[in-house]
Amino acid sequence: MTLIKEAALALLLAATHEVPAGSDLAAALARVRPGDTVRLGAGEHHGTLGRLSGVTVSGAGAGATTVLAPEGEDGAVATGDVALSGLSLRAGPARCALKVLGGTARLDGVALAGGTCGAFADGGRLEGRDVDLSGDYGLLLQGGAVALDGGSARGATAGVGIVGGSATLRRLAITGPAREGGLSVAGGSAALEGVVIRAPGPTGISV
Repeated sequence: MTLIKEAALALLLAATHEVPAGSDLAAALARVRPGDTVRLGAGEHHGTLGRLSGVTVSGAGAGATTVLAPEGEDGAVATGDVALSGLSLRAGPARCALKVLGGTARLDGVALAGGTCGAFADGGRLEGRDVDLSGDYGLLLQGGAVALDGGSARGATAGVGIVGGSATLRRLAITGPAREGGLSVAGGSAALEGVVIRAPGPTGISV
């Protein structure tokens, strides 16, 4: 009964933080607590979402709300359960737009672009619907599990690179050209359904 009361209390205390474009993103995120929702207004937000756990971040649409990470920083790092929707995350050279290191990250209508990768997972679970990925790797999976349904992946080395873990890809368009190929599997496993690989480079699928 105590656990139920604690969960109910957390819901009652949950807050929604409205963050207009151009405002101090770091200051707004510093006020966020587990269970809270962050709503990013349309326009460009300069900063990083930092390490996220137990929060929801939403925007006005992937083509309307963009978070631009400073040089040398990732766009966001998920260490616990996180929900992202209706926004774009962009990171610079040698960085990823999103890293999933634990928990479950649920994406809906999100665009991720980074110098090294759009999305990187090494633990936990990444679930996405209508997600667009781009970088040296659109998606780089080192561990954990990824399940994507709809969207696209583009990468200079590979649209999707799998070193470990498991990936389930449905209705995904992988577009090159890429140096290794559209989908490169060096370890782990991949299950594909309705996946289209266009202009892959040397090969469509490399195992």
